[in-house]
Amino acid sequence: MELRRLANLARFIADLIGSFSLSISVLKAVDFTDCAVLTSKVVMHFRILFENLFTEYSDAVIWNIFTHIANYPELENLRNGLDLFMQQHINKNALTGEQLGPPESASLIISK
Repeated sequence: MELRRLANLARFIADLIGSFSLSISVLKAVDFTDCAVLTSKVVMHFRILFENLFTEYSDAVIWNIFTHIANYPELENLRNGLDLFMQQHINKNALTGEQLGPPESASLIISK
């Protein structure tokens, strides 16, 4: 998929999740811990998705999005995968000033 389409799809999914039309639990099908799955295009897609969520929506909306997956024990793998992905691919860039990282509230919810 070309980069423009990949970015548009990521922003579209972020908007669906941010407007509560789509649950973030649909990402449970993605193995965020498998390096073979996380190609550079896949990483770019999810970075755009999460950075769009974290910059376009309020902390209260982000809190509601992530508390949905915090309440279900069967979504523990998703929580762990999201936590790992954000630590590896989003937070390290926030330290260099390249991109914004997730709000502190999202990190707290994911790590529960």
